[in-house]
Amino acid sequence: MKYSFNNVGVAQVQAQILTLPAGEREAELHKMRTDFIAWMDSHFELSSSEQEDLASLPESFREEIGLQSAHVLEQGGTFSFFKRDHPSTAQSREPRGKDILLQTVHRQQYSFDEGTLTDVSDLSIDIS
Repeated sequence: MKYSFNNVGVAQVQAQILTLPAGEREAELHKMRTDFIAWMDSHFELSSSEQEDLASLPESFREEIGLQSAHVLEQGGTFSFFKRDHPSTAQSREPRGKDILLQTVHRQQYSFDEGTLTDVSDLSIDIS
């Protein structure tokens, strides 16, 4: 099943991945890391302009999105995703002042109760 490429659809895909058995989740995250374009195409109903935008991203940036997203999901977390749609330009072929912000935060968390030190990663993706 393909989902809409919007805030709700991305949340649904994340939830689906997190409910997979460990082996299936590992295979899914491997696909996300190794061929992000094919992974996106298999999970989301992408418009032709969204497909073009995805293909035109610098390869290193596209890979980083796949790697960071998979890393957060592998840890059992979810990442923040926010996409602002602009209907007036979404269907036209006119240039749209579009930006993608990929923000990763790595921090350590110490629990006095459990005596554990944990690395924690947060990720947010904002398309505006």
